[in-house]
Amino acid sequence: MMLVEPSIPDRFRAQVLSHPDRLAIEAADRSLTYGELGRAVNAATNAILQRGCGHVPHVVLLVDQGIPAVVATLGALSAAATYVPLDPMLPADQLLALVEHADPALIIANRSYLALALAVRGDPSRILCIEEIDEDGHASVPALTVSPDSLAYIYYTSGSTGKPKGVFDTHRNVLHNIWRYTANLRIGMEDRLTLLQAPHFSGAVSSMFCALLNGAACFAYDLRRDGLGPVGAWLRSKRITIYHSVPSIFREVITSGDFP
Repeated sequence: MMLVEPSIPDRFRAQVLSHPDRLAIEAADRSLTYGELGRAVNAATNAILQRGCGHVPHVVLLVDQGIPAVVATLGALSAAATYVPLDPMLPADQLLALVEHADPALIIANRSYLALALAVRGDPSRILCIEEIDEDGHASVPALTVSPDSLAYIYYTSGSTGKPKGVFDTHRNVLHNIWRYTANLRIGMEDRLTLLQAPHFSGAVSSMFCALLNGAACFAYDLRRDGLGPVGAWLRSKRITIYHSVPSIFREVITSGDFP
């Protein structure tokens, strides 16, 4: 019998079915179990598909750190789209150039970035507010198969040595890297992982998926909004077992005087 390779949404749905009542993600404002997160992702997926984006792969994300960003990411992937997270704080001309290069079928934005999304896209029918999706009306499981060879994401480089370049990866490669991290760090369902990287940084991929594809808990912290000062106390209060950040942030945290 031929083995069927999973996609990222396949692996995530397996966690939802296995333990719907376990904590999946927590942020400053709320937390969701795997069952609740699964329903939110289904609603986002169906909302994306209703906009006609299932056959047009690129979906730009203009979102802050937090649960809506994770829902938008998994929703795009479940709709067989490639997610393209961009920094909403970029200068307008740079952001416009990246959106034009990505040529997305849809922009998914936080409510606070809807005006920005309209400015760079110009078509309100191609903009979806992640906070305004009706979960009650769209929570059915999407009947869509996502190939592991599909592109999962495009992250743009900073462009410090020239024009920003798009770096991409497939579902299969992402899952291979998650398997490697899981094996090396021995990640299990009881672990509690940080999600410190903003959505437009590629480091968010391993932080988010190492938790949510292993049945572990993911703890999102918005460094841009809340700053580095409280991170040490936050790590202790949330009983974090696996920390992930770039060295510069880690250095600031351990020298803050409040490191666990």
